[in-house]
Amino acid sequence: MVWAAYAIIASVFWALSNVLDKLITEKYSRDPLFLTSFMCLFYLPVLLALPFLVEIEFSLEVVAWSLATAVFMFTSYVFYFKAINLEEISRLIPLYSLSPVLVAVMAAVLLGEILALAQYAGILLVVSGSALLLMNRSFKFRSGKAFWFLMVSIIAYPIYSVMSKHVMSFTSYWTMFFWLTAAFTAYSMIALSQKKKELKKALRGSPRFIGLAVVSSAAGFVAVLSFIYAVSIGPVSLVTSLGEIQSFFVLLIATGLSIVLPGSIPEQVTRKTLAQKTVAVVLMFLGALLVTS
Repeated sequence: MVWAAYAIIASVFWALSNVLDKLITEKYSRDPLFLTSFMCLFYLPVLLALPFLVEIEFSLEVVAWSLATAVFMFTSYVFYFKAINLEEISRLIPLYSLSPVLVAVMAAVLLGEILALAQYAGILLVVSGSALLLMNRSFKFRSGKAFWFLMVSIIAYPIYSVMSKHVMSFTSYWTMFFWLTAAFTAYSMIALSQKKKELKKALRGSPRFIGLAVVSSAAGFVAVLSFIYAVSIGPVSLVTSLGEIQSFFVLLIATGLSIVLPGSIPEQVTRKTLAQKTVAVVLMFLGALLVTS
C-alpha cells in the first residue's frame, strides 16, 4: 500500500515540525496568526518554481475550491498554534486522532467511502488513546483553553482533508497542491500585512529563530506534500487514521529533547506520565494497524 508509506512519511515530518513549533512558541513568539503566516513565507520559492517543473491546470472551479479549502487549512494552523502555547506538545498532538472519526463520517456521507468493521474498531482504539491523554494525574478529564482551541483545529482539519480529496476527483495532484498552497500563501500575506512590527522584529532578531522556522516550515511542507499525495491515491479516512502514529514520533522527539536539553520545552518526563502517554500512543498505534488491515 503505497498510500500508507506516504501517510507515515507525513507523520514523521509533521512530528518534527510540531516539536520545533513548540520550541519556537516557548522561546521566540507566541502570536498564532503571525507564526502561521510567517512559516508560509518559506513556501514561496517552491510555489514560484512549481509551474516550471510540472503541468498546472488553470480552472476557475479548481481555484474556487482551493480558496475554500485553504480557509479551513489556515484556520486549523492558527488554532493549532494557539493550543500549543498552553499545553505539552506530546499531550496535544495525539488528540488529532479524534479527526479520523470525523473524516470517516464525512467520507462515508460525502464520498461514499465505507470501511470494514475492523477498521471502525481501529478508529475507536485511536479515540480511546486520545481520551487517556486528556486525563490528568488523578485520571480525571481536563479540558482547558488549549483543548478547545485544538478542537477548532481538529474540526477544520478533516474538512480540509475531505475537500482536498474531492478536488482531486476532477483535477491532478500537482494542480490541487499548487492552487491550495497559493491560496494558503495569499491568506498568509494578507495576515502578515497586519503584523509588520512582528515581521520586522523577526527578520532583525535571532538567526536561531529564522533557522528553526525554516526547518519547521520545510518539515511541514514535506508532510503536506506527502499527505495530499497519500489522500490522492488512498481512502482519505484510512490515510488520516494511519497518520495518527504521528503521536508516537512526537512523544519520542519531545521526551528526548526534554531529557537532552532540560527546560527547552515544557514536558513532563516522570515515570507515571510517560507510562500514561505510552499506553495512549500504543492504543492509537494498534488502532492504526486495524485501520490499515
